[in-house]
Amino acid sequence: YADQEPRALPHLADSDYMTIEVCYNLAQQNRYRYFALQYYSSCWASNDGHDAIQYGPSGGCNTYCSGSYYWPPEMCGGGWTNSLYEIHHPATFTDTGTLVIAYTCLRLSCGSKYLKCSYRS
Repeated sequence: YADQEPRALPHLADSDYMTIEVCYNLAQQNRYRYFALQYYSSCWASNDGHDAIQYGPSGGCNTYCSGSYYWPPEMCGGGWTNSLYEIHHPATFTDTGTLVIAYTCLRLSCGSKYLKCSYRS
């Protein structure tokens, strides 16, 4: 999704080692529902889905994540373009009655790929 001033999502972090998983973990730890990556190394997050998409779609996701060292590399948005994800927290119960939460992320922009974030508690 497109971005401009004022920013669609508040800034969360920058890292020379940014990946989708790093940004996801930061957003999840800070209890955000939406997170986005932009221009190689920036992570943004919010709980407001309307704000996240307020500037409309963009086809400009063309920068690799700064921490993506494997092929194919992960994409981290682009210049003034967010790769936007929504965090879902589906709860399920195991046979023993223990609550298990499996976090998954739905990619909202720059494709329709589902990303399963590898977190269970």
